Amino acid sequence: MRKKLFIFISLLCLPLMLLFPACKPAGSTVEQREPVKPVITLNVTEIELRPGVEYYVVPSGATDPTMQIVYSSSDNTIATVNQDGLITAKKLGTATVTATYGESTASCTVKVVTEDFVPTVHFDYLAGEEVTVSLIDAVNISSYVMFNGERYEDVIYTYKFSDDTVAKVEDGYIKPLKKGETTLTIQANWAGYNGVSLEKNLKINVTNAFEFYVNNGEKIYSIHNRETVGTDVYSKTEIDFNIVCLENNVKVDDVVVTIVEGADVIRYDQTDSKLKVVNENTGDAKVVVTATDSNGPEYSLSFKIKVYESGPSVGDENGGYFKPDWVIEKEDVGNFNPDWVADKEDDENFDPDWVKGE
Repeated sequence: MRKKLFIFISLLCLPLMLLFPACKPAGSTVEQREPVKPVITLNVTEIELRPGVEYYVVPSGATDPTMQIVYSSSDNTIATVNQDGLITAKKLGTATVTATYGESTASCTVKVVTEDFVPTVHFDYLAGEEVTVSLIDAVNISSYVMFNGERYEDVIYTYKFSDDTVAKVEDGYIKPLKKGETTLTIQANWAGYNGVSLEKNLKINVTNAFEFYVNNGEKIYSIHNRETVGTDVYSKTEIDFNIVCLENNVKVDDVVVTIVEGADVIRYDQTDSKLKVVNENTGDAKVVVTATDSNGPEYSLSFKIKVYESGPSVGDENGGYFKPDWVIEKEDVGNFNPDWVADKEDDENFDPDWVKGE
């Protein structure tokens, strides 16, 4: 009888057990497991780099393919980092590069240093520590920094003159203001470095621009001569040569022309400032032109003239023949303007082979 009663009660409680399978005694707790959070690390925690050097940091622990690592720098002027982990050193100093992966972060201290290398500043077009410039000219002071065998142009320059009334710097050029002397101190700042190796002192002498022109018609044969030079000018007997002197682009009237040799071939007409052939004679002559600028110094130009009845059939409609060697030699002179030779290539009478001396 008891056995039948137990079976009856068990069957009666079965639905209740199915409805409440997790019933536990009062006061008990359910244990919950939290997911494991990824932890990221970098292959280095501190590095030293020279300016301009690049370095990849390598992360570890990024196991979730749905998450991305985000890189950042505490100071982009010192070191930058892209989203591939490429660090680029910019200038001297210290920055911290941080990798963020979800709630996990890892950092690397980047020190930008010169190590044993010393940056130096150099001019593109100047040599030495002194330059002379006339009042109508300018000097290109384009510069760059050399470091560890590499050229860098991302440089900041400051300029200071010992006398800023003599010259100024404008658009990368020294531009004279008046005749005199001054010293320009150039201080370069590159990658946060501005030591003595990036300093240049340049002595500047500003002079009057004194120029001689010996020409016929529109063609200028000799320009910007300050000292005696031995150039040859070839001429037919019917050609006259103008003698012109300029000081700072202003014509100088007091010019002395001396026929040193060949007075029977060439004479100077003071009235119209021209060299003329004597009675259609032929031969060689040497001429010296002298003038004094407003500040006292004397300038002179010396050249030779060869007069002939017939000769090289090269020239313009006004005549005016010159020795091709003169063109070649003058290419090495800073004030020589080769445009005249280039322009003549369009002239039907111009023979380029003659200019080359062939």
